[in-house]
Amino acid sequence: MLRFPYENDYDGYNVRADESPVHGKPWAFNAGTEGAYMFDGVWRGAVDLRASFRFFELDSRTSFLIEAPSETVKDAMYLGDASLFFVLARLQHWTLRVGGGARYMIDGRTPGEGKRDYALGWNVGAGFDFFPVRPLVISGRLDGGKLYAAPVVQARLTAGAAIGRIEIFGGYDHMQIGSVPLGGPLLGVRGWF
Repeated sequence: MLRFPYENDYDGYNVRADESPVHGKPWAFNAGTEGAYMFDGVWRGAVDLRASFRFFELDSRTSFLIEAPSETVKDAMYLGDASLFFVLARLQHWTLRVGGGARYMIDGRTPGEGKRDYALGWNVGAGFDFFPVRPLVISGRLDGGKLYAAPVVQARLTAGAAIGRIEIFGGYDHMQIGSVPLGGPLLGVRGWF
């Protein structure tokens, strides 16, 4: 892997030290943050972290959802997952992964505003990163699992431009928890290290 996509004008992101004049390394890290409006007065902010190694990746994303405050509604919660992904392929322009882990929900309301809820569950998923041509980075992920007793499905697709170590991206993230849809367009920034 390079330190960041398209480093030193290389065409792609993944390299093998014995096949390229560009120096690769056995690990990489990226961190990002994003914001989204999910309609009906709900806003979402998120932080995601990924540590990549040759054959596996550790991935975690936490979202904070808040309803636009009004006199009657002051609801907020944290939703997230932490997963171990196995790398199926790490090609010059592609990274393909599958894995699973834990999913969680933490009530974000301040104490004293009613009953607080918490839930744990499990998650399986598959994802990819595609580096077709400088500076484009296209990423996608599909997850399924449970949060306590509720089924959870999440799908996201983003497209961004990598300028050095920084990627600016936009896309769409949709999560369905039981019968509750939580989805909308997003904008974010990610650092590659």
